[in-house]
Amino acid sequence: MNKKISISLILIAIAMLLLWVWTLFIKNSSIIIGGSTSVNPFMQELTKNYYEHNGSKTDFVYNSTGSQAGVSGVEKNMYTAGFISKEVKEETLSENNSFSKKINYQDVLNENDLKDSLKADKVSGEFENNSFASLEFALDAIAIIYNAPEWYRTFEFKSNVGDNKITLETLMNFNLKKDDNNILKQIYLGKLTWLDLAKHLLKEKNYNINLPNFEDQKINTITRESGSGTRSAFTDLTGIKSSDMKSSEVNSNGSMFRNIRDNIGIGYVSYAFVSSVYEEVDASGKVSKNNVRIAGIGGKKLGNKADSGSEPENWYGLKQKNDGSWEPTKEKNEEFIRKCYEFKRPFVSIFNLKNKNFKYLLELFVYMISDESNESFEKEGLVKNFVINPQAKNKVKRGFENG
Repeated sequence: MNKKISISLILIAIAMLLLWVWTLFIKNSSIIIGGSTSVNPFMQELTKNYYEHNGSKTDFVYNSTGSQAGVSGVEKNMYTAGFISKEVKEETLSENNSFSKKINYQDVLNENDLKDSLKADKVSGEFENNSFASLEFALDAIAIIYNAPEWYRTFEFKSNVGDNKITLETLMNFNLKKDDNNILKQIYLGKLTWLDLAKHLLKEKNYNINLPNFEDQKINTITRESGSGTRSAFTDLTGIKSSDMKSSEVNSNGSMFRNIRDNIGIGYVSYAFVSSVYEEVDASGKVSKNNVRIAGIGGKKLGNKADSGSEPENWYGLKQKNDGSWEPTKEKNEEFIRKCYEFKRPFVSIFNLKNKNFKYLLELFVYMISDESNESFEKEGLVKNFVINPQAKNKVKRGFENG
């Protein structure tokens, strides 16, 4: 065992010991849950509303320790539920524990589905270490945002399949292939200029156009701070290593948006900030325009004010046509995120049906799926999506990634 691994194990052991000591001082009526730092803001909001406004006498305390600690905590019975912010796998649990084979994969449509599928007596006769289950409850979509040089908006050329006009801004679309030729990766490695990107976008859609002598500049990129769940999702989904990025760091989605709004560059934000693209409304109700736009991912784009021109409740997901222009799909944004959009991550709870507090946890899940929790989801820009034991549908090789 090398020195680095030894130090890591010691730090984990210390963290778990401190957690155990801390739980001794929490009031007896509190139920301890915890895990992903990305899930933390939502769970703080949700459990606060559940306790204060729903008449619940059960106080849930969320301990923000990271996804891996969330899994360890629930396995060691220190947490009633552990939360992770990435895909759950059969192999997420350690080798001595397993998800119950008696709890099936199921899309949850309502409260009755939830209660029927997660009856504690379904695992009667099973050992405690084989009585785990999971519940995916939300999707966090991420949007690539950018503020391009003015000539990306003003330089027009004729569509190669019709008479409509196309701009370089229209063509902005990236894929999520995890290889060295990925254009988004090249941008975040600091290797491309805006002119390089323009040539790539034109080539992708078979446009043979000689660009004028535009003023060129390196593409400045913005990323989130170390430990950010959004950054973890971005690096996981793109394959771009944090250590390789040549980017400025910011500490929130709001800071990311303001940086891109005020400067030429590329960044990424959670779905909640899509509503500020193109047009912002301040606290006094004043509306102001901006040059922030959303890029497509794999030929799909979230509906937004710049492309859709309507109010958020009427935004439909967009798909890219052969000439690079965009057309609306039949799915509004939330359904589009569930069905089509690639750049997203799930929020998942892992729990044991034999835990003494499971009935109280189930009551919290019932509140989650009800309309009463909608405000908490909307405030954090999350899309409700309830699936029991999604790992039963996703068989992969063993290996839990921290996040």
